[in-house]
Amino acid sequence: MSTEQKTIELPLTARGPSTPRTEKLKQAYMGQKPSICVDRGILVTDSYRNTEALPPVLRQAMAFDKVLSEMPIWVQESELIVGNIASRPRGGWLFPEYDDSWLKGEREAISARPGDFWLLTDEDKAQWKSYMDYWP
Repeated sequence: MSTEQKTIELPLTARGPSTPRTEKLKQAYMGQKPSICVDRGILVTDSYRNTEALPPVLRQAMAFDKVLSEMPIWVQESELIVGNIASRPRGGWLFPEYDDSWLKGEREAISARPGDFWLLTDEDKAQWKSYMDYWP
């Protein structure tokens, strides 16, 4: 028996986008700066504020329903499969019902960090600030 390993050469299409359409989608996605999407956090907070008298499991269910019903959806040109938990390409989402305390100290600096920055617009900061005090 031989103990030699064979190197398998992958076809060129396996190394990158397989079609001009997927290459265009990749370039459009990668051309976006990573950003924080506050939409989910706002919807969840609104739901929790309006359901304070209910048991926790119902509050979670109603918040989930609100997110599924009201979250803005983005669709890129030429996409065949759509949907995302953020309302923008390369958007990071917030789960304030679990913990967003890490962002409270980073809110002003997160867009200026040299290595791992996340764009947080002034409008997003204002919206996020409107609900951040609700959570401990």
